[in-house]
Amino acid sequence: MHALPPLPNDRASKPQRVAALATLPLFWSLKGKRAVVAGGSD
Repeated sequence: MHALPPLPNDRASKPQRVAALATLPLFWSLKGKRAVVAGGSD
């Protein structure tokens, strides 16, 4: 049985995909209110 070589550490060579949040998100009760939800991804 042959041992596999260790995988390269991708984290050290690639930047973070999502930066840390500057502030904490706030959550309000939206019960009975209209809201727009927007978002996206790559």
